[in-house]
This record gives sequence, structure tokens and C-alpha cells, in this order.
Amino acid sequence: MKIFGTSASKAFRAMWMAEEASIPFDQILVHPKESKNHTDLLSVNPMGKIPALEDDGFTLFESLALTTYIARKHAPHFIPIGIEGEALLLQWTLFAVTEIEPPLIAHLHAIGIPFGTKDVQAAAEQLEKLHKPFECLNESLVDGYLVGREFTVTDLNVAACLSWARIGRLDLSSYPNLDSWLSTCFQRPAYLKLRSNLVKQQSLFQP
Repeated sequence: MKIFGTSASKAFRAMWMAEEASIPFDQILVHPKESKNHTDLLSVNPMGKIPALEDDGFTLFESLALTTYIARKHAPHFIPIGIEGEALLLQWTLFAVTEIEPPLIAHLHAIGIPFGTKDVQAAAEQLEKLHKPFECLNESLVDGYLVGREFTVTDLNVAACLSWARIGRLDLSSYPNLDSWLSTCFQRPAYLKLRSNLVKQQSLFQP
């Protein structure tokens, strides 16, 4: 299996799931600034963006599609059980990329990461947008995880999107279930193993 991208990009998400699944993979280093001219990447993702994946002739792009595919094929115990469980996986994954990730990224930009230009009002507006989604997650994490009582790719997908909150040093103490769950996700051995190697591919965009 080949995963295209740097560890300091959203490719980290697929690598994290591959580590959780104990699946070996080849990382094809592609910097975001070079991706649109990278011939091998373009054969996998015509959009010329990372991350992308090639697995035994099958190609795929979009980071959370990659994580879910890896779990489904190589570690099905990370997929929630039953129709309802898989529906919740889809629900929370879409929730993360629509309700959480966009305002989190906008908040980072508003506080000057990575461009250095701060906009206090814009930052406050983005935080206000996050209040309801954070409340929703906090209430849904009473039992420890998003679907069932074990870590699944659902948790990985949502935690990966919430990594921007760690970069922005957001105080999540008002959402104790969310704060505790996120810390637990980021203490998993697979995550820490990848995180320890991240210095070689350092970026502001990856916790």
C-alpha cells in the first residue's frame, strides 16, 4: 500500500489508521507545493492533491475516505458494528468535515497561523461557530467513545479533524468529555509512533 503525502499533512490521518491496523505501507513523499506536478500522484488523484492512496491497483483520495477504507479492508474491528454503527461512522465523519474542520482552520488563520496576520474579531466569530458542535460532541462522549465503548475509525476521523484545535491551543476545558476523549485519542501508541517521527517533516498544520 502506498500513501502519498508528507506526515505533516492530512496524509498523517491515513498513516495513523495504517499504524492502528498494523499494516505496512510505503510513504511517497509529496510536498503540497509540488503535488500538482507530481506525475505518480496525478495518476492516483487527478486533482493533484494529497493525500492519496494506491493499494493493489485500487486508488483513492480524500483523507477520511482513506482512513475508512484502510479500516474496512485491513482492520474491520475498527469499523462500528451493524448498519446503525456504520451510519454513525458516516454521520460523525461528515459532521467533522462540515461543522468542525472549516471553522477550526478559519480560526487558525484568524489568529495568525501560519500567515502571521491576526484578526481578533474573525477569530471570535469562528469560535462562536464551534460552540454548538463542541457541545454536541461533549454530550455524545459520555460513554467515552463516539460509537460503542471502544476506539474505532469514527473516533480517529473526528480526532484528526480536531487536531487543528491542538495547533491553535484552544481551551476545551468547558467541554470535559470532549477534552478527555481527544487527549485519549492522541495518546494512542499508533499516533505517538507517527508523531515522534514528525520532526523530519515538520509543519504548522499537524499536531
